[in-house]
Amino acid sequence: MMELDEPASDVEENNPKEVDDERIEFNVNYSDNWRDDFTESELYSMKLKQTLEQYSIPTQAGRDITYFIRLMIKRTQKATKAGDIAPTILFQDTLDAVLKKKLPVKYDDLNVCHNGCIVFSENMSECDRCKKDNSKSPKRKSKTMKMLNIGSQIATILCDKQTRELIEYPRNEFQFKQGEYTDIFSDEEYQRLSSRSNTCKEADLNIYMGLYIDGFENTNVSKHQHFSILHLLFFNFPPHLRADCICP
Repeated sequence: MMELDEPASDVEENNPKEVDDERIEFNVNYSDNWRDDFTESELYSMKLKQTLEQYSIPTQAGRDITYFIRLMIKRTQKATKAGDIAPTILFQDTLDAVLKKKLPVKYDDLNVCHNGCIVFSENMSECDRCKKDNSKSPKRKSKTMKMLNIGSQIATILCDKQTRELIEYPRNEFQFKQGEYTDIFSDEEYQRLSSRSNTCKEADLNIYMGLYIDGFENTNVSKHQHFSILHLLFFNFPPHLRADCICP
């Protein structure tokens, strides 16, 4: 029978760091019968299949993961032959810490009620709806959500000459044509607002954003929790760039 030792997390409490390879490698043990019937590649593939089925991961996602693993193996072999440092895959908690440190996109981790009722403020000790405690103990992980400060991201865009030029599209590039709808700025409501509002006319730069909900609801959650996806669209960018700027 094949047994796999679960890997330890490579993040310690409040101090994310890498650990020795021995702690994060799977230890595959199998009997002589399994050794005779299956190759090591097949055994690892069986473990992957088991994991995919355990978490109900779609077949296509499983294929994508398999392609990704094969690519990693090839890159590792190539790096080893060249005497370079072989690539590895970080655990998600380590990756979150790395991204938060290196990327200009900064977000805050907020404590959330375990039943999903509310987001706790700093001074709240319990949920005012279900009375669940707001756990701040480092030994007891609380439920969290990430909050992105949109104002800070816009300020970052404005500070960069290249991106600032891009978000000046409504003023510098868009051309209104009567009776022709080419962009959201062609809409009658926008034209009415921009013509009547002195604030819009006199401002050095106007920021236009849209908030949308598509009605999607995740059904793979407990019966006590429901959530939908909100999409924030930044209209200042040219239309061909907006699809890459959606913030779910």
